[in-house]
Amino acid sequence: MHQSNIRTALACLLLTPVVVLAQVPGGIQLENATFDGHDASGTCGPAKVEITGVDADNTTDTPHLIRDYGATVRIQSAGKTLVVGDGGTSAVLLQNQNKVHCSATPSGPRLVVAAYCFSKYCLPISYTVIDPATLLVISQGIDGECDELCATKALGSPLPADLTRSLNGS
Repeated sequence: MHQSNIRTALACLLLTPVVVLAQVPGGIQLENATFDGHDASGTCGPAKVEITGVDADNTTDTPHLIRDYGATVRIQSAGKTLVVGDGGTSAVLLQNQNKVHCSATPSGPRLVVAAYCFSKYCLPISYTVIDPATLLVISQGIDGECDELCATKALGSPLPADLTRSLNGS
């Protein structure tokens, strides 16, 4: 091997751990995601997603979680709008901390809202699965709460591992 090739290989090996450490899963995983202070936006399939109330302070080990107070997730597709959270008209509720992920499934992309409850009066993690083309909630749980098994059934595939992990504080 030439000395310049050895240097290049060594540089790649030394930089690899830095790149891996920088890839911490965030609370918001959308296509074409952008973040601006306490706001985020992106897409999931045909839907445009706008989020207010993002924890830009990273007070947990997961960046970009969605707060429970004053937070709104607005999903627009095919001339329809679904609002989740503050001022929302849907049955989808936000809890103490929340994540929104666009997940690939055998039936196409799906939006998954993972709501983390720190109380004993609700599921530790409740999921809502939304079809971004129709804005229909396709997960049906008991009393409005959908556990991991319920969400997996609605997706037709396992939940992303990041959505099944508890947060610090829960």
